[in-house]
Amino acid sequence: MSTAATRKEEAVKDYINIGSTPCEEPCAQVGQSDYAKKARAECVRFIQLLRHTFGPEPEGAQLAVKSFPHDFGTYYEVVCWFDPALRLSVEYALRCEAETPATWEEEPPDGTPPELLYLWHPGTKDIFSGYGLALAPAHLAGLIMVDRPRPCDPAWLAEIRATFGDYQLTAITQGGERGLVCQMHIAQESLRYLKRFDHPLASDLHKALMPLLHRLPAVTFALQWDETCRAWVSTIVKGGGS
Repeated sequence: MSTAATRKEEAVKDYINIGSTPCEEPCAQVGQSDYAKKARAECVRFIQLLRHTFGPEPEGAQLAVKSFPHDFGTYYEVVCWFDPALRLSVEYALRCEAETPATWEEEPPDGTPPELLYLWHPGTKDIFSGYGLALAPAHLAGLIMVDRPRPCDPAWLAEIRATFGDYQLTAITQGGERGLVCQMHIAQESLRYLKRFDHPLASDLHKALMPLLHRLPAVTFALQWDETCRAWVSTIVKGGGS
């Protein structure tokens, strides 16, 4: 079973540009064939290297791929969003900028596919609010349920469109309830409620979600389990993924 996450007000953050690849490595150039696809893939790889080097982001910080205007089109870089009110998030962003790896040599070993995890409702057997591929212990790319216990509010979807430019909905249950394609940043205290997706459909879902790793969704939420209301509570993260 699945159920929608409760929504909260959006969080506004600042960011620091980190780059698209380690500073001594070549990178895709604007104007090249398939630039957007190559650049996004490089940025995702770079984010994985940064997390391997500095550890997962603390509360308030978020590594993401962001687009920028250019005279010859749009270009992409990794940025580190941070909350000026949270010291650890600021320090993490500054360290990513000041101590960025110069080469790919520190990259973790390849070949290990990301885990497929779901947002479990503790105390239940199989109720969940979404699922995704784990880019890091607290970072998923996948779908969050929006149509339970009732159909999604059109006004909220309009807010998502206004914030991120667009969004994608897809049916994720046999009953037709929809999920919103997004990035999910899980609060540290809620990580214990992420569960491995062990189901006959897990392999097919894993394959279906893999393209998201090469083009991370712009729509981004911070999520935490709220024991009082017994629901996953989401907060819109402005500019979190594009």
